[in-house]
Amino acid sequence: MKLEKLLEGLTKKDEKSFDEFYKHYAKLIFTIAFSILKDDEANDVVQNVCLKLTSLSVDSLPTKNAKSWLYTFIRNESYQLYNKRKKNTLNEYIEIEDNTMKQINEELFIEQCFQILNEQEKEIIIFKLNGFKFREISQYVNKPTNTCIWLYHEAIKKIRRDINV
Repeated sequence: MKLEKLLEGLTKKDEKSFDEFYKHYAKLIFTIAFSILKDDEANDVVQNVCLKLTSLSVDSLPTKNAKSWLYTFIRNESYQLYNKRKKNTLNEYIEIEDNTMKQINEELFIEQCFQILNEQEKEIIIFKLNGFKFREISQYVNKPTNTCIWLYHEAIKKIRRDINV
């Protein structure tokens, strides 16, 4: 079923549309949210997006470029949660749990990689790590497939060059 029809079904609270939407787009929502939030609160974004889509009116749905519209909707919802969390945890500090040394090293490596990449490169790398094809990634970031491939390879080169992998 096309995304436009699924969105329309969601606004009409059609259970079949909801199931189809969740089946096809939950992973995408999580991936985009995770690229912004960097933690499991991305699951909250999946729920929030699904709930908010069901509360929209049919008039507020896109007439074209539904995938780009959905991508923007997800990003906005993710940033909203990020900003809310940022306010709530302004005076708190993050405690490092007793993980194995391997887990800590992996986290530091990923963080180090992400520090040298720009937002666009991070998004494409995260999509790719979550099993998306370049064709799919290009639809969600609204860039040509070859540009996504090029950005991915440039990001990998940057990581290899700056981190000596």
